[in-house]
Amino acid sequence: MVLMCVVFNAKQKTDVNDTSDYSSSQLLLSNMGVAAQKINLVGYQVILNAPTGTAVADTSLPSRVYVELDFVGGTQLHVASSPHPENQNEYEHIHALPLCIGETLNTIQMGLNPISFNVGQRINKHINIRVKVMDSVAGNSTYGKLVPIETDSPALLATKVGAGASAKATLHSIVLYFDYPFVSLF
Repeated sequence: MVLMCVVFNAKQKTDVNDTSDYSSSQLLLSNMGVAAQKINLVGYQVILNAPTGTAVADTSLPSRVYVELDFVGGTQLHVASSPHPENQNEYEHIHALPLCIGETLNTIQMGLNPISFNVGQRINKHINIRVKVMDSVAGNSTYGKLVPIETDSPALLATKVGAGASAKATLHSIVLYFDYPFVSLF
């Protein structure tokens, strides 16, 4: 078996008013791509940040994050979701890997084999990734829907804590560990 790691380090926001999506990126493999027909998710690590000066116990951690990868999904990944908290006839359609978060800022889960995905001969050198979380703030227009997870931003976090708002954890990084049988060289 060959190991492939997908490492996503979230970009930092420089301004508290910056609303662009820093929880998505295009990653670049260290070679020309991966020749594989099937890959297995064998583990993951999710690292979150607590606002400066906030204890982990006082930080709101999501129960899970959802990771969208362009080579996994579509017809291979379907997640059954609960109805919307306020509209029992509305459901969020999810085609992302749900990664459960523990009670600390650093969650490591290994031994997930055999969570397998068919990738159809090759994973391209460029990999697109998006990390989302379920919005749990009632009253938001996106409440009960998947939204980009906030990323590390000292300016944003200081504003939230200083204003007395809930100290929400932000995304620092994610590492996904896949293995696959060696097929051939390109």
